Amino acid sequence: MTLNIIDIAKLAGVSKSTVSRYLNNGYVGAESREKIKKVIDETGFMPQSYAKSLRTGKTNLIGVIVPKISTETAPRVVQGITEVLSENNYDVLIANTNLSVEKEFEYLNIFKNNQVDGVIFMGTKITPRHKEIMNKLNVPIVVVAQYMDNYPCVYHDDFNAAKYMTEYLIGKGHKNIGFIGVYEEDRSVGLERENGYIAALKENDLEVMHLEMYLNTQNVVCVEKTTYDSMYSKDTALNAFLECEGYDDFERAINE
Repeated sequence: MTLNIIDIAKLAGVSKSTVSRYLNNGYVGAESREKIKKVIDETGFMPQSYAKSLRTGKTNLIGVIVPKISTETAPRVVQGITEVLSENNYDVLIANTNLSVEKEFEYLNIFKNNQVDGVIFMGTKITPRHKEIMNKLNVPIVVVAQYMDNYPCVYHDDFNAAKYMTEYLIGKGHKNIGFIGVYEEDRSVGLERENGYIAALKENDLEVMHLEMYLNTQNVVCVEKTTYDSMYSKDTALNAFLECEGYDDFERAINE
């Protein structure tokens, strides 16, 4: 008799979705996990997809690591990824890091130790630790939104985007232009956009405004109140478009 995951779910007294999460290394409570494991051990059940992967060496699974799934941009990127992969008979395992670099390390290691055919990594910043882990992966990796040597990358021209937007404000007659961004370790969003902003100001002999900024516990980019008041006392035009704030859903906030 050939069993499927519905049969396993009935024998274990759990839902089909719980068995599916178990088989795909998703979260399953300890009690349910033990029940499913017991049934699989007793029946010798092997999912068809897993049996096929043993024969072919392929899982048709792609791991996708995203910094924060609730942002404006990430869901659209994931949608595009899943549409193309689905057309080519691949499934997606999505790992949401919630802007945690430690979680990025964790998920890279999970995908290194579990069979996927490739990894798409939307990084916030690239550190030596990232490179160390990625160099140990034996599957293709595509980096999204950051540039990284020796890996295929898909990213925006952040330098010129910020430069053109600053030039637009200058063209409107503004001279005191502020910039709100993120930490410079984020090369694309933090460093390249700020460099584009600075380049536009210098080419027009305008002052570069250095703002005191920080990330609060909700990962919101905040400007110190004294800095904020100082900017507006100069009739400043804020060059603080949301895209410059790093993860597209960051808000401007004032430290009261």
